[in-house]
Amino acid sequence: MDSPEPATLAATANVPPGAFAPSPGQRPKRRFRNYILDAGLQLRYVVVVTLISAAIAGTLGFLEHRLAEHATLAIERQLATVDFLDESAREIILAPLRQEDRSRATLMVLVAFGLVGVLSGYLIVMTHRVAGPLHKIAGAFDVVRDGRLPPLQALRKGDHFQAFFEQFRAMEDALRDRARAEAELLDAVVDAGRLAGVGEESIAAEPWTDLGALAREKRAAFE
Repeated sequence: MDSPEPATLAATANVPPGAFAPSPGQRPKRRFRNYILDAGLQLRYVVVVTLISAAIAGTLGFLEHRLAEHATLAIERQLATVDFLDESAREIILAPLRQEDRSRATLMVLVAFGLVGVLSGYLIVMTHRVAGPLHKIAGAFDVVRDGRLPPLQALRKGDHFQAFFEQFRAMEDALRDRARAEAELLDAVVDAGRLAGVGEESIAAEPWTDLGALAREKRAAFE
């Protein structure tokens, strides 16, 4: 069996892993950095949505904190009108209220940062389900352009563009079947020529050699 041309192997070397069917028993390695396939697309949506969410959460948190501060100030003004309380007694009453305001503000900031972190991670995963299929299809286009037709690995459960990708796989399977049929036909023609005595001294030797090379190229596309 003839090996694929070196140029074809070099062209497929740049194809991202996971675009085609893995070897038997091979399990893909999952790392968080693998979720960033298209930084321009994914991070743009993550940044925009995160900033909008942070602005909304920050505004609501600020308003709630201001209401709590106003309530504390109202109590402070009311205590100032009580004659039988001295300054130390008022401070004993107000100190826990001020501490509660500070604790509430700190908690709101921590919750806001936590929500932003969770939302950013969720958006990266969700955009990966869009960028992943597009990344895989783009890699397949590059390989098909260079004359290779390896079987495509199915998308993961939860990825988008499932129906489109299945149509793309069906097209690639049809091209691979056609290349296999053409290779078998060319092999049959070359074998028939050999049986007919077409040799190196024959006028048809060069076209017959070209047919043999074309048959090898067709087989290399799907092997």
